[in-house]
Amino acid sequence: CNCLDNTLLGGQNSNQNIDPAVVEATNQKLQELRFRKDEINEAKLKLNAMTGLIADEETVISAYAENSVKSAKKATLSQFDALSSHVDALLVERFGMDIPAIVALQGESAKRRLEAFSRIQVLRHKQGWRIAATELRMQVLFKDSNTLVKGRCDRIDYNESTNEWCVIDYKTFDNPDRAAVRDKKGAWKSLQLPLYCSMLDASGEYPDARLENISSCYCILGKTDEGTLFSEAFPGVAVREAEAKVRELIDGIEHGRFWPPSPTKEWEWDFKEWISPSPEETVSQEWIDDQLARTPKSDEREAAK
Repeated sequence: CNCLDNTLLGGQNSNQNIDPAVVEATNQKLQELRFRKDEINEAKLKLNAMTGLIADEETVISAYAENSVKSAKKATLSQFDALSSHVDALLVERFGMDIPAIVALQGESAKRRLEAFSRIQVLRHKQGWRIAATELRMQVLFKDSNTLVKGRCDRIDYNESTNEWCVIDYKTFDNPDRAAVRDKKGAWKSLQLPLYCSMLDASGEYPDARLENISSCYCILGKTDEGTLFSEAFPGVAVREAEAKVRELIDGIEHGRFWPPSPTKEWEWDFKEWISPSPEETVSQEWIDDQLARTPKSDEREAAK
């Protein structure tokens, strides 16, 4: 940026052949950016506050879960009241006593979500579920694959009365519908939950946990009480249905196949305005030709679409 300033603003290292109109236009743009500096810094403060509090909510819940494993606490609402106090302590630790208004609002929002979480956790405890482990690292190697798939789950619950295991991942989805692992047409949207089931099945930590008595779900910290919930459990017995997709992805990675792009709208939502109108415009035709050459004959027609 300093070099850009020095060159385009007519500094000692500037190129005298640059069109003066270009210099003037660039000067105006840089001046506009300087005027927006305070606005940008304020936006960064808001973003950092929100991002930090989301992470803190999961940290608070994870700390509770870890403590529950160690002390075998009975879940009660009064104990969960401490979660809200912990949020206040985190805010003071991070921002001091003069907490910005936007941060204070986010803190209150975080406490509301934690209170809603408290209620559903108490209900889950009454159903017989107990927290067995937190932050457990797991892995699985699929048959005929050379790629070891690793992961770390947020939490594992066990129900002694039903001999069931459940792998749980904390999410802060705005819309609980995002927890669906398949789209309306049945295509896979996310393989996280099936992979968690496979990993726990392959883990030596809990030999009694098999696909037949394993499930996985999301614990969603939503914006509303209704949006804070445990998602529908993915049954371990359905993992076999996901294995074909997992093997397809692993095979593609092992053979360097990364084309064609996903048909979903993520590019349009996230990259169209910032990078390029389409993925095709970000890579060379030579690279695409090489990718198509790596594609199995049976998939060429689909890849060409």
